[in-house]
Amino acid sequence: MRLALALLVLLSGCKKPAPAAPSCESGDADACFDTARRLMETPGHAEEVRKLLARGCQLGSGSSCLGAAGLEPRERDALLARAATLLPAACDKGVALACEQLFTLSPGSDAGVRAHDLLADACDAGSQPSCHRLGSSLLDGRLGKSAPEEGEALLQRACTAGIAGACAELGMAYNFGKGLPQDPGKARLLMQRAGGLSRDAGT
Repeated sequence: MRLALALLVLLSGCKKPAPAAPSCESGDADACFDTARRLMETPGHAEEVRKLLARGCQLGSGSSCLGAAGLEPRERDALLARAATLLPAACDKGVALACEQLFTLSPGSDAGVRAHDLLADACDAGSQPSCHRLGSSLLDGRLGKSAPEEGEALLQRACTAGIAGACAELGMAYNFGKGLPQDPGKARLLMQRAGGLSRDAGT
């Protein structure tokens, strides 16, 4: 009787287990790339990153193939060719990063416009990382369109929202006068903010 009651209590409080997050080991190509990208942010994971990107490329992630191409000089041409065949489908599905990467492989393609539009929509919807990437591309013309003032405003917006990379990039632009008038004072303040945000993220 006690066992039956115990089971009843246990079952009544049971919740359906949450589905496991997609993982590279289970065959999720995007998870391979996302995990590799996170590991790249801290030193000491080069070999693990290499394996994750190789696995992601094998599973059909064009972004992983492109990343692996930078780490595997002997297989670079083959990996770039595979990336070029995989990225268009991801871009068509609305993956801004895939469109950006496709444009780097084929600068004359419409992928740059597609990437710009996707990032602009995401930024307007409140995605500060998208504002950062869009601002960066407008500052240096990476996606085929150069608009330094608009790029500066977007980077400043992302920096204010706490994106350390946006602060650092804007600081470097002011420091070296890349796309913006050289201003060491602004550069110093922005780099200090970037450093503070990075330290906070590490605690």
